[in-house]
Amino acid sequence: MTRRERGTALVWALVLLGFAAALSALLLERGRGVDAATKTDLATLKARYAAEGGLAIARRRLAADPSYAGETVRVGECEVTVRVERQKGGWLVAAAAEPGMATLKATLRASSGLPKVASRRWLGR
Repeated sequence: MTRRERGTALVWALVLLGFAAALSALLLERGRGVDAATKTDLATLKARYAAEGGLAIARRRLAADPSYAGETVRVGECEVTVRVERQKGGWLVAAAAEPGMATLKATLRASSGLPKVASRRWLGR
């Protein structure tokens, strides 16, 4: 191999090395973005389950005491604020869980035993 050929081979090797480094950096950054999105999705999912737990707590408390107005409880890793408003024939319950920002609003109807869930809707994410 001549000196000129070795120089050309070295330049091509450096170009390919730079390309590989740029591709690696791009893939690493993309992986970080996917990781962040996954953590956000996981926090939201945990908050949704915690809010469901808050609704279950409200149903039990209302079965024992129809004048129950709500409380703040810990469900798993989330803090859930339960608010209860008395309505004709039942209650409106809002269970908001943090972190993850999930709020569940449900209308409960009085029945023997646990109040029945007449309707529910999610607010937030």
